[in-house]
Order: sequence, then structure tokens, then C-alpha cells
Amino acid sequence: MHPAAADVRTTDSSVLAAIELATSAAVLLGLVLFFSACVLLMVNGTWVKTRAVVYTHEGRTGLRWHNTYYEIEEVLLAEDATLPEPPGAEVVIYYRPRRPADFSLRGPYRNTRRLAISGVVITVLGTAASLFGFVEPM
Repeated sequence: MHPAAADVRTTDSSVLAAIELATSAAVLLGLVLFFSACVLLMVNGTWVKTRAVVYTHEGRTGLRWHNTYYEIEEVLLAEDATLPEPPGAEVVIYYRPRRPADFSLRGPYRNTRRLAISGVVITVLGTAASLFGFVEPM
């Protein structure tokens, strides 16, 4: 065998080893991201999306909506808080069934869902790369 051919084979195997290491790291990173998002979703609990009506009472603004048991929930906003909608208008809110005072005007899981989707995509790409694209032929 020619010495130059041995150098090429050594370089190819080291490159393949580096690629396999990178794909394994991608799979691990993807799984960590996905399970981190799952833990965050479990810790934060469930949120329910509903429509609330803006109202004013004695100069303070509040929100009123029906919960999952069709009971009326009312929350007065902080004195300095203002809503872009006038009294009587409907707004979409997200609230926690066990603690209705915890509500949000934006979706509470936006970034957590992005984290979970990123983890799944990285895991799938790493797995596909290690299985189909970069396995050294025997």
C-alpha cells in the first residue's frame, strides 16, 4: 500500500469519527431540550383559553369571564394597568383554573413550545444523520 493512501484512510476515519460524535451530540442536545420543555410544561400547570369582558367598577378596570364550571370569575387589574380595549369589549385571556387571578393576555407557552419543537427537530436530524448519511461502510 502506498503511504499516501494510508494517510487518506486515517483522515477519512477521523473525519467520520468527528461526524459521528457531532450527530450523537445533536441527539443528546435535542433530547435535553425536549425533556426540559416537558418539565416546564408540567411545572407551570394547565392554562385555559377563554374570552373575557372588560369592565370598570369604581374607576378601576377589571376582567370578567366564565370558568370551566360556568361560574363567573372577576379580576380587578392593578390601578396602573390599562387595557387597549374599552369597557364592554371582549379580549382573549389565558388563566389557571385553580388560581384565576393568574391570567395572561398572551399565550403562556409560546417559548416552551418553541423549545420542544427545536428539541424534536434536532433529535430527528441527529438520528437521521447517524443512521442514513454518515455511517462508515464496512
